[in-house]
Amino acid sequence: MRKLLAVLPLLSLMGAQCGGAGNCTVAKDATTGVATITCPDGTSVDVAPGQNGTNGTNGENGTNGEKGDTGAAGKDGVNGQDGTNGTNGENGTNGEKGDTGAAGKDGVNGQDGTNCMVTKNLDAGVTTIACADGTTATVEDGVDGQKGDKGDTGSAGADGQTPTVTSILPGGESGNCAGVGGVKVQVGTGTPVYVCNGAAGPAGDAGTPGESAVVTTLPLIGEAGNCVCRGGVKVQVGTGTPAYVCNGDAGKHDGGDGVCVANGACSNGYKDNGVGTCVAQSAACASGYKDNGVGTCVAQSAACASGYKDNGVGTCVAQNAACASGYIGANCELAVALVAVAGGTASGDDWSYAIVAPATTVTVSNFKLDKTEVTVAQYAACVTAGTCTAPDTETSCNWQVEGRNNHPINCVDWHQAKAFCTWAGKRLPTEEEWQWAASNGGTTTYPWGATTPDDTHAQWSGVAFKSGTAEVGTHTAGNTTGGIQDMSGNVWEWTASAYSAGSTAKNFRGGSWNFNDGDYLRAAYRNSYYPDLRNGVIGFRCVQ
Repeated sequence: MRKLLAVLPLLSLMGAQCGGAGNCTVAKDATTGVATITCPDGTSVDVAPGQNGTNGTNGENGTNGEKGDTGAAGKDGVNGQDGTNGTNGENGTNGEKGDTGAAGKDGVNGQDGTNCMVTKNLDAGVTTIACADGTTATVEDGVDGQKGDKGDTGSAGADGQTPTVTSILPGGESGNCAGVGGVKVQVGTGTPVYVCNGAAGPAGDAGTPGESAVVTTLPLIGEAGNCVCRGGVKVQVGTGTPAYVCNGDAGKHDGGDGVCVANGACSNGYKDNGVGTCVAQSAACASGYKDNGVGTCVAQSAACASGYKDNGVGTCVAQNAACASGYIGANCELAVALVAVAGGTASGDDWSYAIVAPATTVTVSNFKLDKTEVTVAQYAACVTAGTCTAPDTETSCNWQVEGRNNHPINCVDWHQAKAFCTWAGKRLPTEEEWQWAASNGGTTTYPWGATTPDDTHAQWSGVAFKSGTAEVGTHTAGNTTGGIQDMSGNVWEWTASAYSAGSTAKNFRGGSWNFNDGDYLRAAYRNSYYPDLRNGVIGFRCVQ
């Protein structure tokens, strides 16, 4: 039956394969087991026999039946009376061993031969002692003594007298409690006991008459911050602390100028500071709120009013206003970290920028330098704003390359770099400022110190060739002591300075990704080109 079930689905499937009219025939080879299906249109299909199904798993053994109850034990047979011993008969044939009979009862212990027995007759009060040798003795109980007669009941004692309590006038009595009065306690004609009042103290001075409470009706605006825009009364005694009793809530509050207005509104020239208090229009909003640009305090996370933007630090400013320091973008949405650099003085050959010149001393004032090179995303904000022009898009350029938003912008000339820094409220650094930051105030050869550069310090080709830039901030081992990143490698950086006096060429610093000589990564190394150069190895950063 299992094989037939396996073949039937095959025949059904084959019906769709063997086309034509009429029925198909099935012929099975008894030796191979192969079934051949031939249809009237001449098509045929061989069907191999299905494999035998696997044996089913054995069923689990049934559980054992419960044990039957134990049969009740048979009743013990009754012991027969002992008969007199008869004459011994002949030994009979041994019968089959019967069931063991119940054990016989223990016999009564016999009396000891010489012991005496004591018997007491409780009714007669006689104790009899009989011994085994036949002797007996009788002992009578002693006679109880007679109970004495009850004595006569004594006569009842006389009732005690109740004490009498008498009030004594202030004049006293019999020399007692004179001038104060009191009470006399006496039982019958016994000696009285006097309890006198205390002596009266001198009369006290008359107290100062108390001041009367003054009740004042309050105006609607209230008084001293009490009952504001509710009115009520003030109750005060003299110069004491007044108590205020306010009327019910009238749905009004101080509009800011002492005039009560409806809740939610403020008087002209005043605004709600965000928590329901009206303040001058020029006043700050409450903590956690900001002016949305048009005089309304809104939550710090709320959007500014139309035509205004958040300057990056929670203040709404006009859409065309500058962003706060450290922020750029049409809506100040891009944070640009700045690192403060303390100025100072340095000298030596590294600071002489003439072709042949003696050691030079330079002085640098305090400034703030971008922590990273300007990125593609940051430069794009300036392009979107319509201030900056688009960079080139040739080989090695990062502009409009997917996945490069956080790479340094390159392929921009000196003019484009300057325009961006101006738009961001900053400027290009001078050559001296750049070198001062990269050498940690003139104290190190490289931004990170004096260690020979490797691939942990910078994106460069001195260890292995690099095909382009890396994301800014990737090589943290190359940071300055102040945390400024990528001042060596990645891209050369335009400065504001000319390469030499009278030259139109502009200086750039720092080395780049395609240079393999570590000397280019030194803080004092100089390079330059004409300001209209756009190249995949040159970018920039700004200073403030």
